Amino acid sequence: MMTLNTRRFTVAAASLMLTTVASTSVAAGGERGTIGFVPEQLQVASFQMVLRAMKQEGAAKGYKVEGGDAKNTASGQQTAVENLVAAGAKCVVVRAKDKGAMAVVAEEAHAQHAHVIAIYDTFPGADVTIGQNQFAIGKATGELGGKYLVEHFGGKGDVMVLTADSLGGATIDRSRGIIAGLKEAAPNAKVVANVDAYATAKAENAVSTALQAHPDIRLVATINTSGAEGALSALQNAGKKTPQDASVVPAFGAATMSTLQEIKKGSVYCTVDAKTIQIGIAAVDLCDKLIRGESVDKTVTLEDYPVITKSNVDKQITYLKTLTGGS
Repeated sequence: MMTLNTRRFTVAAASLMLTTVASTSVAAGGERGTIGFVPEQLQVASFQMVLRAMKQEGAAKGYKVEGGDAKNTASGQQTAVENLVAAGAKCVVVRAKDKGAMAVVAEEAHAQHAHVIAIYDTFPGADVTIGQNQFAIGKATGELGGKYLVEHFGGKGDVMVLTADSLGGATIDRSRGIIAGLKEAAPNAKVVANVDAYATAKAENAVSTALQAHPDIRLVATINTSGAEGALSALQNAGKKTPQDASVVPAFGAATMSTLQEIKKGSVYCTVDAKTIQIGIAAVDLCDKLIRGESVDKTVTLEDYPVITKSNVDKQITYLKTLTGGS
């Protein structure tokens, strides 16, 4: 297993800022070929940022990057990957909805001389798997939530945790980490609700429902930023002042502008930079090496997850605006 020093990817990300305008025409042409990206739900905010990072890095290397919509189904993902390969994609990056189904697709892709890279969770046939220490990301998130409770409520208070355990694999490890970090930082806090809700609307509904039974919820720790957006909306709709009465601490928040803006306002306490953008950069870098016929390690793990707080959020906002063209 290879552990990547994420400082390298931070430097790479910084260099992308300087090449955005110059590389736009290259991305359109994609003279070195096409790279695909097919997560289980392309509309999820973190996956959108992976795609944007891939497109910019691909532009710098002469590749066109295209996203495929799996529509959150195994069959949809299989079709999306097959279509990309049939259209000539030389490498496809996948967050597998169903590992067994994707193993079959990987075999088919290899028969067409295309490479397949897994992100977060591996599956049979993946040429490389790019991962993160999901438990560590979750633990850091839980610890930050505990810190908020200590600062505002003496370390006590009702807590709700929004998970994505139904997705399996990496997200379960992240959820376990959140609970562990919370218990370590605020042992007197009480988790009164633990709900699988990682989409914005479902998260808002889950938190609104929980508040009816537990009106004194002080913290919602979420598995992702989409869940955080729903949780924040539910708290504010219930008349909670954030961060005075309650707050939200999401994992994976550093790549989502809406979350960063809420951190700047103080409504969201802080988040962990889980290297979402660097996942995209690494994916294109590894695709490029595979296409060139270079040898790569089977497993690549990104480590080191900085905290984004109100004091340093402006730097991340500036970078994200560069990556997204100012939006």
